[in-house]
Amino acid sequence: MKYFKEIMLLAILFEVIFVGFMMQSSLSSDGVCILNDSLTCDQVQFSKYGEIFGISITNLGFFAFLLLLFAGVYTFYFDKKFYPSFNLMITLGCFFAIYFIILQVIILKKICSNCFIVDFMMIFIFILNRFYRRN
Repeated sequence: MKYFKEIMLLAILFEVIFVGFMMQSSLSSDGVCILNDSLTCDQVQFSKYGEIFGISITNLGFFAFLLLLFAGVYTFYFDKKFYPSFNLMITLGCFFAIYFIILQVIILKKICSNCFIVDFMMIFIFILNRFYRRN
């Protein structure tokens, strides 16, 4: 498939938009959860695992995906030598996604559908990147 990079960039753009939506809804009084009730999503997002160094995981994720989008555009359209750094960013993102899935399922025993969408999309981007590397 010759459109791996475009599909990958669209998936990253989706992540930026979706996490931005999550960020916006977490600022309002009524949270929004796609598949289950807002209370469950709030319990996951505002748990003690919902922050790193006092910064919300949602906010960190938004800026991380935004950085990943810019890195992807730069790598694919301007400087292919930047690919190892882009690849590292995707690999780290995939590890974080797996960590957050394990955190929800095993430790919190609560599932936030929005978080699962973000995490599985990151794993999908990782898989696309592996196929892109082969071609």
